[in-house]
Amino acid sequence: MPENKVSVIVAVYNGASFIKDTLSSILQQTYKNLEIIIVDDASTDNSRDVISSFIDTRIQTVFLEINRHVCYAINKGLSVASGDYIAFCGHDDLWKIEKIEKQITFLQENEKYGACFSCADIINENNEICNAKYPYLQIFHAYNYIGLEMIRKMFFAGNLFCAASAFIRKKILDETGGFRYGLVQCQDYDLWMRILAKTHIYIVPEILTLYRKFSVESRNLSSVTQATQNRTMHETQWLMDDFLFSLTKERFKQIFSKDMTNPAASTDMEILCEKIFLLSKTENCFAVKRWIELLEDEEFRNILEEKYNFELTDFYKWNQNSMLFDANWSNRVGFLEQMVRHYENQK
Repeated sequence: MPENKVSVIVAVYNGASFIKDTLSSILQQTYKNLEIIIVDDASTDNSRDVISSFIDTRIQTVFLEINRHVCYAINKGLSVASGDYIAFCGHDDLWKIEKIEKQITFLQENEKYGACFSCADIINENNEICNAKYPYLQIFHAYNYIGLEMIRKMFFAGNLFCAASAFIRKKILDETGGFRYGLVQCQDYDLWMRILAKTHIYIVPEILTLYRKFSVESRNLSSVTQATQNRTMHETQWLMDDFLFSLTKERFKQIFSKDMTNPAASTDMEILCEKIFLLSKTENCFAVKRWIELLEDEEFRNILEEKYNFELTDFYKWNQNSMLFDANWSNRVGFLEQMVRHYENQK
């Protein structure tokens, strides 16, 4: 197989305690044709000294003077990447020695896939595997879902992929763009959904990635606090709205045929109706905005009445219901369970 170059992007912020082990796990990969782009996001510890201590011609460093957070740092790395494939690694995560070799072999042998991930174990600050402590992260041992089922699973039940295990064709990222600057908690989830809208994704069924979680939760970007939960809920709702309404008519019908109120819907305006009904079923606050804007269109109102027996007064009644926004909303757990149940019932 040709030795395609792989660009590995490592965003660093105050990672001095772990970046040495992380970079060592990348440099020791059995696949050698790498460029390792390390973007230090204005660390205030001695991360830069540790990074600079590595002497390897494959390493490129970008030292930012202003801290702008992970999306900015990774996108800066993407802007200088020249590889045929892109991989991401957190400054405290670790890779098994054959990770890149196994992932690039899979993509080279399976052209229909635009990206692949691996299963991942959770480790603590002492490099001890602690999966049992984080049952909600058992998704990182996820099964592969066939075809469009993976998209539906991601839409209704959440992110399946460990970002530190990502391995993506550069041409796919050129089409989708990188991480959105406005997202923090769901920046990777959003990118995976945009990739899934264009191509297939595969999960290599081996533990090739070690994803670090700290005993002191606040040290992780994904820490479970009231503030991060609120931000997760806000971002997730925006993501679901953006994903649905960016799909073409044909792609929407392919993915969500099981979820359509009227399976015979075919025109552009009928599919708009289907999208807004689906968004409304998820109790998404962005559905209100969509309803109010679309109800200004007479054709939309007529289709609702003729094809769905849904009138203006029905919307007014629906809009009295509680909807999801913040993490402390009283029905949040029930909502999440409902989403998963919907997916499971419609498989």
